[in-house]
Amino acid sequence: MMIFIPKRKIDEAIETINRFLSGDVDARIESDGEGSLNKLFHAVNTLATTLNAHAKREQDAKLFLRDTISNISHQLKTPPRGAGGLQLPAARGM
Repeated sequence: MMIFIPKRKIDEAIETINRFLSGDVDARIESDGEGSLNKLFHAVNTLATTLNAHAKREQDAKLFLRDTISNISHQLKTPPRGAGGLQLPAARGM
């Protein structure tokens, strides 16, 4: 039995995958029909969406870590002050 797969659909899918790999994170393969090929395209689209979600979470975690380290560093560099901004007598020259 011979199965006919339109070369155009395969070429379009390859082009879309290459766009995704080149940074177009919204690129998706058109998969509006039935059959094994469209099921494959849908699975590839699902994989792309999952990869985007993981990449976003990773980016958010990196930003959170960077901000946390920056805040801790700032706190360590800032001298503590007493209640109401009182200074110790030695600091006023007494």
